Amino acid sequence: MLNSLHAELASTRLFAGVSFDAIERLLEHCRVVEVPADTVLLDPAVPNEHLYVLLDGQVDVHLTTLSQPYYMRLGAGECVGEMSMIEARETSAYVMVSSRSRMLVLTRDTMWSLINASHALARNMLVTLSGRVRQGNDAVRDSIHRQSEFESLAFVDGLTGLHNRRWLDQAFRRQLERGLLDGKPLSILMIDIDHFKRFNDTHGHVSGDRSLRAVALALNDNLRPGDLLARYGGEEFAVLLPDTGAPQAVAIAERLRRAVAEPKAPLAADLPGLSISLGDTQMRPGDTLERMLERADTALYKAKSAGRNRVCSA
Repeated sequence: MLNSLHAELASTRLFAGVSFDAIERLLEHCRVVEVPADTVLLDPAVPNEHLYVLLDGQVDVHLTTLSQPYYMRLGAGECVGEMSMIEARETSAYVMVSSRSRMLVLTRDTMWSLINASHALARNMLVTLSGRVRQGNDAVRDSIHRQSEFESLAFVDGLTGLHNRRWLDQAFRRQLERGLLDGKPLSILMIDIDHFKRFNDTHGHVSGDRSLRAVALALNDNLRPGDLLARYGGEEFAVLLPDTGAPQAVAIAERLRRAVAEPKAPLAADLPGLSISLGDTQMRPGDTLERMLERADTALYKAKSAGRNRVCSA
C-alpha cells in the first residue's frame, strides 16, 4: 500500500524528487481520506491544523466568501493549507472541495518533521510558497489595474472620448489653485455647438452624436499640449488655458472657432456645416472655479445672443 502511495505522491508538487526512504516512517502517521464534494476544507474563521495534499479530485479557492466565484481551482498534485500551517495563523482564503477528492492529510508536527528529514521536500515547500506569494502579487496587480481602468472610465465621456465634468471639477480646480499661488495668468473657455437642438431634430440623434465627436476631435486637435479640454455636458465643452492671458486666449478661441466653422476638410462625411460659439474669461485675484465658469458662461451667452459663431469675453 505504501509503495502505491509513494507512486501517487511522487507526482505531486510537494513530494516531487523526494527520497521516500528518508520519510517512510513519517508517512505511516499520515491519513489518506476521501472527501465529498461541497466540503469546506479551509475557513478563515476556523483554525487550521492540517496540510492537505490532493491525490485526486479538485478544490476551489475563494478569496472573500464562498458565494463569490472561485479565484483559483487546484487539481491533483497540488496542496492547500501550507501557509496557515507554517505561520500558525488563520487561513487567508476559503477552500471548498468541488469534486469528490482523495487527500493525504498531514498534521503540523508531521509536516515539520518531513521538512527536517528531506531537503528535497523543504525545497518543494519553498517553491510552493514562492508560487503562492507570486499568485498573491499577481492578484493585487490585476486588482490595481482594474481599479485604475474603472477610475479612468469614471473620468471619460463615453461618447466623445474626452474627459468629463467630474474630471473637469478636479483638474480645473487644481490648475486654478496653482495659478493663484504662482501668480500666473489662466483663462477658461466655454464652448457651445450652435443650434444643436435644431440639428438633432432635423438630422436625428445619430448624426447629432457624430457631430459631437467631430467637434470634440477638432477642438482637441487645435489646442496646445498643456491645455485641458472636457465635455461640460450636452453640446457644451470647456477648455482651461494655463499661463494664458486675454489676448492669447481670444486668439486660441478664434482658432478653435475656425477649426469647426471653416475646416480644411469636412468634420465628418455627410454632416452639414457646424459652428460654435465661445466665451472666455481670465483668472482674477481670489477667484474660484465656480466664478470663472459662471463668467465664461455669461460670455458664451453674449456670443450666442450676438449671432453665434463668434467669441465674446467677460
